[in-house]
Amino acid sequence: MRKLAILLNIGLMCMIGYLLYEKGMPGKHEVFLFVLVISTPAINLLALLLSKKEVSPGLISLYIERKKLEEAQRINNIKKNL
Repeated sequence: MRKLAILLNIGLMCMIGYLLYEKGMPGKHEVFLFVLVISTPAINLLALLLSKKEVSPGLISLYIERKKLEEAQRINNIKKNL
């Protein structure tokens, strides 16, 4: 999902560059909208690239971790009973 957001932001910035090339700079009444449209994907892209990747563990790794902890608990219980 993160890679898709980065690709879409880059695509939007390319589209804005193309429109700027074809149509030129906007008029005085469109400046606020132009600044908003330029700054939003740029800031969003920076936030995506500079943020840490938070990878959530998958179901299989959670299952293996649980089994490992259960086995360790079983071993500790056996050691206590000896």
